[in-house]
Amino acid sequence: LALQVLAMGLDPFAFGSTLLDPPSRPALASSVDGLRSMGALDAAADAPTLSALGGHLAALPCAARLGKLLVLGATLGCRREALSIAAGLSVRSPWKSGEADRASAAATKQRLRETHACGRSDHALVALAFDEFARDASAAPRGPWQRKRALGPLLHEKGLAYDPLNDMDQLRRQFDDALADRGFAAGGAAPLAGAALWRVARALVAAALYPQVLKIEKPSQRRAARVERGRVRSSTVERRARDGTTRRYADSAEGAVAVDARARELKFLRRAPATGNVERVFLHPSSACFAERSWPSPWAVYNECVDTHKIYVRDASEAAPYALLLFGGALEPRPLDGTIAVDGWITFSANARVAALVAALRDRLDELLEAKARDPGLDLAAAPVVGAIRRLLLHDGLC
Repeated sequence: LALQVLAMGLDPFAFGSTLLDPPSRPALASSVDGLRSMGALDAAADAPTLSALGGHLAALPCAARLGKLLVLGATLGCRREALSIAAGLSVRSPWKSGEADRASAAATKQRLRETHACGRSDHALVALAFDEFARDASAAPRGPWQRKRALGPLLHEKGLAYDPLNDMDQLRRQFDDALADRGFAAGGAAPLAGAALWRVARALVAAALYPQVLKIEKPSQRRAARVERGRVRSSTVERRARDGTTRRYADSAEGAVAVDARARELKFLRRAPATGNVERVFLHPSSACFAERSWPSPWAVYNECVDTHKIYVRDASEAAPYALLLFGGALEPRPLDGTIAVDGWITFSANARVAALVAALRDRLDELLEAKARDPGLDLAAAPVVGAIRRLLLHDGLC
């Protein structure tokens, strides 16, 4: 509601009060804050005003976060993947959860991850599962019931359900048409493949799901070894620290080196939406990341969170530092600490010059999207800022 009201040039609070069943002011304020956090509002304006990105989001028939995923995906050369991920975020999980189907689903996820190098991402796996479904469906009978009957046994072997994937197919077509109407047609940026493709795609997921961010804390590890007669005594050494955590070290030519922590030793923290306090959450066993031990980036994003006897996150995708810096919230350089903070709690070790460069890239991207709104035929792929952003995401700034 707030996005559409702002697109008409009206104040959402004044307009909301005129409705027969007006939304509460806190609910509207939360909606406006959500739009601001995703960059849909002009940060320089005193009153809520749509930014260039917000103008594009208002014209798309989907939630604002999905619109952001689609617009950035079409801009950065991941349009096809963005369509599938956005459709997957709009339906229930296509993975079967029955006890008899869990092993099949886990095997399919592992195969897709190894084949396509999509990294640590439940959302990428859903998109890849849909791609296989689409290929199989193209050779199936055209009738809806005939197609479901033909694909049912194959999907069952993979631990997948037909109805969510079929819903994704229909939604994907709608999103595709809406993007094309806004001038974001297929083509443009140079195509990516393999790990590079999914590195950028995961950044788009981070942009869409922000500020639903997880901080991943590993047990602190210090280089230590039990050495006897110049040799490490055992291949793996475990030491109990004062804080209760177990630190593990393995043999190497240079002595004992720290190894990845066990999955159960990792802590996942989020900022509670209601209070803003940092609280611990747990990955749900149905997530493909549940048993993951190695997280190169200490940050991830999530879509769905449920509160039972614990707070469980059902899905997660790894978020690289530059994904959060470029597409996250307000930047705060902290030169005395040598860090940059995003929205006050997501911190990175970097000097203030990096924050200035990232802020400049954000501004240039907004200007580019504003030009695209005026001229839908504008080719964004040729813009230097698009190439710079892609290189940052692909190489973590080491280019």
